[in-house]
Amino acid sequence: VITEKGQHIQAELFIGADGARSPLRKAAGLSHEARPYGDIGLVLHLTTEKPHMNTAIQWFRPNGILAFLPMPDTNDGHQVSMVWSLRDAEAKVLQAMSEEELALVLPQKLQEITRGRLGKVTVRSPLYGFPLTLEKAQMFKRGVALAGDAAHRVHPLAGQGLNLGLVDAWVLCKTLAEKETFRPYGDLRVLERYQNERAEAVLAMRLATDTLHKLFAVSSGPLAVLRNTGMDVVQRMPWVKRRLIQAASGL
Repeated sequence: VITEKGQHIQAELFIGADGARSPLRKAAGLSHEARPYGDIGLVLHLTTEKPHMNTAIQWFRPNGILAFLPMPDTNDGHQVSMVWSLRDAEAKVLQAMSEEELALVLPQKLQEITRGRLGKVTVRSPLYGFPLTLEKAQMFKRGVALAGDAAHRVHPLAGQGLNLGLVDAWVLCKTLAEKETFRPYGDLRVLERYQNERAEAVLAMRLATDTLHKLFAVSSGPLAVLRNTGMDVVQRMPWVKRRLIQAASGL
């Protein structure tokens, strides 16, 4: 590898954990495909009046999915990260607002959607937006392996992108640690083991998040009734919720 500054770097294995637009993936010529959802993910930092109890909360609506993800509290109060997936047109209206206008308008919208679940909310950061896509890439070639968003990207509605990446890293480290001593780290057979061990879990999460996105995009009809009934059943059965959380965490 030759850096922009002309520095030459040699290694048995280069690992691309450099995000959805992975420069290493592109430089290595690894294949990649993406399907846009037509949604934009909006992210910013909020302070809330009520404690989040270290619990992520989501609100599913026909026009998008809103999530409050817990963050460590500060002297300013209780902190959450907002992730809100909206259709492109609606998201761009918020993105076009000035910081002052957003600080007035957004809390009112969030109060309406969440019904004051965490009390009054205050905007603490600029708004950042990114297009939502379903992506997958060739995970390896000789001397190169991908992990995290560089290898695959799912809809954030279940908050599983980070978990997928963390398990990728753990499995890759384990695979490299257990390889035969005569094989280099970038050996095709070694990296194929890594891909094979991750294939089922990654495919399952891709299918699950894509299906959930389609389910919650429906606002009426038999499918909506079935979806709402299923959510109510899960909500009333704590052991089912715990098992779903374990499965989503890769445990």
